[in-house]
Amino acid sequence: MPIRGYIIEKYNTMTNAYTCNRLVQEASALDMDLQIVGIHDTAVSPHGVINNGKILEPVDFVINRYKWGREKDAINALATRSYNPLTA
Repeated sequence: MPIRGYIIEKYNTMTNAYTCNRLVQEASALDMDLQIVGIHDTAVSPHGVINNGKILEPVDFVINRYKWGREKDAINALATRSYNPLTA
């Protein structure tokens, strides 16, 4: 089972964001599953953290690149490890 993680960004589709797309590419080359999770595409509900209509599953790690809103705290709670400070 590959190591799984989320990279928190502003939107799920970060077309022109070289850094986060490059991280996803490198993770894939290392057989890791890294998914971009956009704060503006995410909601916290009594059912869990929902991104693009799907409940986010627990993961091994989170990389914090977007640091505003309570959604990032809920996403971090799903991870075993968190990289980068949660505050701006």
